Amino acid sequence: MHGSFGLNSASALEIRRVELSARLEALTKQRENLEGRVFLLSDGSIEADMLDERARFLLNVSRSDEVVYFN
Repeated sequence: MHGSFGLNSASALEIRRVELSARLEALTKQRENLEGRVFLLSDGSIEADMLDERARFLLNVSRSDEVVYFN
């Protein structure tokens, strides 16, 4: 019941496992998203929309008639 291998510890470990599994899933999705973006940049031809988005973000430039939202 008590101690590092008791029932109380098993419950805490299970809670921690669930938390870490959820974090792993979120990080995996983030990695897949980033891999997709890198692929678009590295396949030899940069996607025009992606180039435009990065240039606007890095240079802080937009046209006067635009509203730009960055994630």
